[in-house]
Amino acid sequence: MQATTCPEAPTAADALGMQLIRVAKQMRAVRATAPQVHPAVDAGSYPLLFNLAGDPLRISALAERVHTEMSTVSRAVAGLERAGLLDRIPDPADGRAHLVTLTPGGHAVLANLREQRQAWFTELLHDWSDADVDHLLTLLRRLGDSIETYAGNASHANGIRPERAAHA
Repeated sequence: MQATTCPEAPTAADALGMQLIRVAKQMRAVRATAPQVHPAVDAGSYPLLFNLAGDPLRISALAERVHTEMSTVSRAVAGLERAGLLDRIPDPADGRAHLVTLTPGGHAVLANLREQRQAWFTELLHDWSDADVDHLLTLLRRLGDSIETYAGNASHANGIRPERAAHA
C-alpha cells in the first residue's frame, strides 16, 4: 500500500486563484436565478448595457470594452435593438459607420438592473463595515488594473496568454 502525503499548503497565488474561481462560480449561479429585468436581456447583455450608459459607441469599441468577440457583440446588439433597447445612429466622424446607443427603454432597463444590483450587494454586505467594503473595493480595483496591464502586454515571460473574458 502506498503512503499518501498531505498536499502542501497552497501558495498565496494558488489560494487566490481558487477563491476567485469560487466567487465567479457563485456569481454565475446567483445571476442565473436572478429575476429577468426584460425578456430580451440575459446576463450576457448586462455589460453591453452598462457600457452604453454614457456616450454612443461603435460595436468594435463596445466589443473591446467588454472583452468579447465583435461578432458576438454584434448579434447581441441586434437582439437588443429588435427589443427596442438600443438604437444605431450614424457616426458623425464616419458617415459609413454607426454608433450604438441606449433608447429611453434601454435606460429604464439599465436603471432597473442597477437598482437590483445595489439592493443585492447592500443585502449581501449588510454585516460588513464600511472600511471592509472600501478595502475590498480598493483591492478589486488594483487587481482589475493588474489584469488589464497583464492582458495588454503582448509578450508574457511565462508564455501564457489570458483568454478573452465575456463578463464585465
